[in-house]
Amino acid sequence: MKRIVISISFLIFIFQAFSCHQDPVSPIEDTPGRRDYEWSVDTIKSQMLSLSRIWASSPSDVWVSGEDGDYDKMLWHYDGHSWQAAGLWGLAPYCIFGFSRADIYTGGFSIFHYSGSSWKEMFIPKVDSLSYWSILLPDIRGISPDNIWAVGFGYRDQHTSYGVIYHFDGKRWQQSMVMKKKNIDLYRVFPTGEGNKCLIYAVKNRADTFPDSTVIYEYDGNSTLKEIATGPFWEMENQTMIYTINGDLFVEMKNMIYEYSYGQYRRFMSAKTLNGGEIMGGRSRSDFFVWQPGELQHFNGSDLKTIFRLKNDVWLLDDVIAFEKEIFFFAQDNVTGDHYLVKGKLKE
Repeated sequence: MKRIVISISFLIFIFQAFSCHQDPVSPIEDTPGRRDYEWSVDTIKSQMLSLSRIWASSPSDVWVSGEDGDYDKMLWHYDGHSWQAAGLWGLAPYCIFGFSRADIYTGGFSIFHYSGSSWKEMFIPKVDSLSYWSILLPDIRGISPDNIWAVGFGYRDQHTSYGVIYHFDGKRWQQSMVMKKKNIDLYRVFPTGEGNKCLIYAVKNRADTFPDSTVIYEYDGNSTLKEIATGPFWEMENQTMIYTINGDLFVEMKNMIYEYSYGQYRRFMSAKTLNGGEIMGGRSRSDFFVWQPGELQHFNGSDLKTIFRLKNDVWLLDDVIAFEKEIFFFAQDNVTGDHYLVKGKLKE
């Protein structure tokens, strides 16, 4: 039986569908965020399209990328007024990340770079021993233009995959690691700002079935992957996840959410505080967004309140991008396949 490759949007769907959560452990002292948003929604209809990632440099430069579907609709751009399809032949942008409107990267079966006027393919990942299918890079992220990481996996045969890590030093992409343990696919990378150190989110697979567990690694940027936490893939309890809030890293493990800083894990809050929801980004510890089935909620340091409702079978995907007055996110209708690109603006 052929190994099942998880689509990025399906993986996000599973993260959000199975979360379990306990009581606050430490106080949050930031200024509470506002909740009075005005909303606008654009709808994308495209056969088999599966959008999966969002990134923005400003409220007038927002990108959403995805997989499958019509090649010209795998990438969308918002210019401050409207959304426009921005895909092109050969660009399969499973993920997107950048530093400015003229310095953006996408990952997938190859890495493309956007200079502000055009996209150019700059790297195709290859490992001689993993040539059964093309190597896939589902995530790319960096802390500076000369320190960027990409993670993914490649196949030795139809039942056996190995995680791969690549690094960009500002001049060229290089292979940093091919994992020795098989059937552990790397899906997300989070540079910590401590030199080349990263946190990595991975999925462990049995050779012929769906994934059976998730794992978080600390990567030293060289040759060592240290397993920090692991949890079941399908069960509601003991999920392992990595969140970001305005650049700060948070890790959920064993029903607790910890803030990560310089190799230390400090208790932030019990997962139960979020009532089964998951952090989707935000401006601060008292101004972040939480996904619940059917709605987007806001946490202001003391309580949760629904600020945007989604109809049944519509799931919010990836992070909420937050600026001073505007937020952006997108969701998918799992029945029709339609995508909804949402903008919220605080009232004047």
